[in-house]
Amino acid sequence: MIKRTTGSILIVTLWILTILLVFTLGFARRVKMELKLSAMLKDKIESAQITKASVRKAIAVLKSDDSFCDTLNDVWSNNPDMFKGITINRGEFTIFYSREDNQEEEICYGLIDEERKININTASLEVLMSFEEIDEAIASAIIDWRDSDDTPLTEGAENSYYQSLADPYSCKNGPFQTKDELILVKGVTPELLTKLKEELTVYGEGKVNINTCSIKTLKVLGLNDNLSQLIVDYRKGSDGKEGTEDDKFFKKVNEIKDTLEGIYSISEEDLLQIDKLTSQDLITVKSKYFQACMEIKMDGNSEIIQKVEATIDREKGHIIYWHEE
Repeated sequence: MIKRTTGSILIVTLWILTILLVFTLGFARRVKMELKLSAMLKDKIESAQITKASVRKAIAVLKSDDSFCDTLNDVWSNNPDMFKGITINRGEFTIFYSREDNQEEEICYGLIDEERKININTASLEVLMSFEEIDEAIASAIIDWRDSDDTPLTEGAENSYYQSLADPYSCKNGPFQTKDELILVKGVTPELLTKLKEELTVYGEGKVNINTCSIKTLKVLGLNDNLSQLIVDYRKGSDGKEGTEDDKFFKKVNEIKDTLEGIYSISEEDLLQIDKLTSQDLITVKSKYFQACMEIKMDGNSEIIQKVEATIDREKGHIIYWHEE
């Protein structure tokens, strides 16, 4: 009888210990999870502070550049000392973008001026169709989307088309607010948007900065291959590379022809193409809006915990677009 009682007590004790162990393990897991969540929340708060600091720095750098024109060797364009792996408290930020130089992709640490791109709110049918990826139907649909009337161009699309879709919506008949809005336009696919996104903008007056734009953008504006290449070669300076100290640039729009004629053999056709751009007021040497693509890391970890894209109005020192991933 005593042995049976002792055995029962032992079994009960083991059950109690098992239950206590289960509770202890569960409590430990909960504490561990709460600590992890707390650390994540702390990182999130600090990363937000670092992001704000990085934007403030970008604005300060832009404000410090008071030159009469904007070029690819300006302090905001490619400056690793100011924009690469900058430490703030436990974290760091990097502001960067990629560009093609001599047909090779190059990572640059700095900002992108929006005026190096084609503005989809102002570009003509001719300019839009100059993109290899855009045919007349898509170009017409883009213009119909942004214009104020409800009369479609020959190959375009207005409200009647969008209302006839399985999931109908209205044609905006107003300016694009973001580039992503293009996906709503007839004929624009996600693949097409991805290909064109970095070459388009919705900011500015529609003038393209001839000191910073790509050779592709020069061709889209209507310049022939030879003239486009001469302009880029001129900008590169003697070392054949853009964004370096020996870069050259155009100081005024009305001096572009004289500058090129003084160095290269320019044909009458080339001169007429430049005249056409200047008479249509399509080019500039100054930029107003800038894009900052930021990555935030914490505690020296290689893992990126936050990505942010912001657009800055330099004159006002304001952020006019913000997107977090």
